[in-house]
Amino acid sequence: MRMTAIARSVSRTLFPACLVMLAACENMPPPPPVARPVEEVMQYLTLFADPVAMLGERPPGSVKDAAEYYLQLFQPGIQLPRIFETTRIYDRTGILLADIFNEGRRTGVPIDQILPNLIDATIATEDSTFLVNGGIDPRRMVGAAIQNVEARGVVSGARALFLLPNARYDQSLERKSLKVELARQLSLRFSKDEILEMYLNLLNYGHLTHGPEAAAQAYFGKSAADLSLAEASLLAGIPQQPANPDLFVNFEAAKERQSILLALMVRHGFLSQEEVDAAYGEEVVLNPAAEGQGRIAPHFVNFVLDPLESRLGEQYVRRAGLHVYTAIDLALQDAAQAAVSKAGASDAGQFDFPLYSATPQTLYLTVQADSGVAISPAISPAIPVPHNVDGASFFPCVLSLRPFLAIT
Repeated sequence: MRMTAIARSVSRTLFPACLVMLAACENMPPPPPVARPVEEVMQYLTLFADPVAMLGERPPGSVKDAAEYYLQLFQPGIQLPRIFETTRIYDRTGILLADIFNEGRRTGVPIDQILPNLIDATIATEDSTFLVNGGIDPRRMVGAAIQNVEARGVVSGARALFLLPNARYDQSLERKSLKVELARQLSLRFSKDEILEMYLNLLNYGHLTHGPEAAAQAYFGKSAADLSLAEASLLAGIPQQPANPDLFVNFEAAKERQSILLALMVRHGFLSQEEVDAAYGEEVVLNPAAEGQGRIAPHFVNFVLDPLESRLGEQYVRRAGLHVYTAIDLALQDAAQAAVSKAGASDAGQFDFPLYSATPQTLYLTVQADSGVAISPAISPAIPVPHNVDGASFFPCVLSLRPFLAIT
């Protein structure tokens, strides 16, 4: 009886308190989601149950080969290679005739062909402890964790420097955890210089340029190894927001961003204040031909592209970064083109056939000039044929000419 009385007393005391607590619960935040098994998370975020294990041993070959391997593994696609590069066509003396690309321009370069100031500026901007940490910046990780707790969500994260740039803005906590572990694992397989080389060559610098070499050529008309400190500090700020500000549209805003970046380089010990002041005050001349030159000898370039794309595939040719050395002699080509064009204009269309020239024994095609008046698409849109010449006898002769010296 005594226990029953105690129970009744406790019930009368606690019941009103429970009602108050239940009423208060209506305004409480929902409980945190139940943590998913790591295998389920990894399966959701990637194609594999365990992407860390999928890294395996370091892939054989160069740093570029390793990056290509990982992209094909974690970001598979029908367009190969995954790391696209610009294909270039040259004349027999090495003069560039055309850049061939689709998605954008990229010329992969080793780390020793990138100006050290550009490397330092990137490190100062992205991850100042990169040279001494194990793949992530622990101070930024702690700061990000505090910021996320205060905001009750994922609003910030310590960016691992060498994660693939197109995955760098994902704000999922699970994704961040996976990225941190992948960063740590990759840091065990590659040196700091190799990581930097991989990362820099993947960065988007705007104006359809990827990697420092293509960007330096587009913005300043020079190689990434030849940039000044002023040019390098302007370039290093672009990947944060590749289209804003645009150097060619809003140079003053770009200079403001440069000032912030240079201040970071002083703070982290990469430069002295005197060096920064000199760099900021240096006059910078932008490249007037930012989008690249037009094709030289365009008929011949098409003449060369047709068999290449038929044999290798259009997408591959425009992504593979091929160096196509042709047999054409640009000086002879220019002279022949001028003569054919002049004759075609003066004869009012009577002289509407192309001019071909080849070396006698090897049949290397050194000239392919076209008046631009008559083209016979019935035979080949890339090979203009005289209206008064039998195509059956003309076309095999042209096909026997050899336009290529080497393809690398």
